[in-house]
Amino acid sequence: MHRSLRLLAVAALCVVAGLVVWAIATRTSWGLSLDERTLVGFAGLERPGVERGAEAVAGLVDPAGFAFLALGIVGVALARRRTRLAAVVGVVLIAANVTTQALKQLLPIGLEGDVGPGAGTWPSGHTTAIMVVALCAVLVSAPRWRPVVAAAGGLLATAVVYSLLILERHYPSDIVGGYLVAAFWTALGVAALNATRSPAAHARAAAVRLREIIGVPALAALLAAAVAGAVALTRPDAALAYADEHTLGVAAALALAAAALAVATATAAMIRES
Repeated sequence: MHRSLRLLAVAALCVVAGLVVWAIATRTSWGLSLDERTLVGFAGLERPGVERGAEAVAGLVDPAGFAFLALGIVGVALARRRTRLAAVVGVVLIAANVTTQALKQLLPIGLEGDVGPGAGTWPSGHTTAIMVVALCAVLVSAPRWRPVVAAAGGLLATAVVYSLLILERHYPSDIVGGYLVAAFWTALGVAALNATRSPAAHARAAAVRLREIIGVPALAALLAAAVAGAVALTRPDAALAYADEHTLGVAAALALAAAALAVATATAAMIRES
């Protein structure tokens, strides 16, 4: 019960953080300016080949793609004979996306900028979809595979949000909003699961070492950074010039990737049960 209360506190923190991000990004001129300046850095990467790749990656969580992934996640839980888990992740997958679409309709339209998709895009539906898919995939995975799934899910979510930003479909604040909606519902789902776990399951959870959970995602982050560095070294002068001109965009790219991996890894830590 104590763990469930902490998770409810996490869910409440997601709500507070979401309201703060929304208010700053949509109700203040400096928040909108920060969004626009960051987005320009991503939009500068758009080329015909990059655009086609970004369209394909973002399309992974179009309605049909999301439905396929969601059914696969629920199917894994059922295959593991975890009917309660299957029911919870089913609710989380649906509720997160319904919440995002409802927020788009219910929240007042913010300030209109000169760059980007325009007002009324907070939070990002595609980001919510890929993030909740990644987190629920962690939940339904067998314990020994959770670190790997967390790493893969975090990297896939990063690829999708980068694609959305390159295509200028969303502002960075929209991405953060999508992260928070997915994290909110996942925290509620895990709280429900933990509240009804058996004493034996709690004992198994206590035996799982945290370093076993964070090791693989940390390695994935290092490998991704190495790949990005190797790509930059193919044209070092251009890479340095771009980073100097778009420092805010580079910093945002790192922060968004770190956040995706961190949330996925935290989910693996929250559901430490076999």
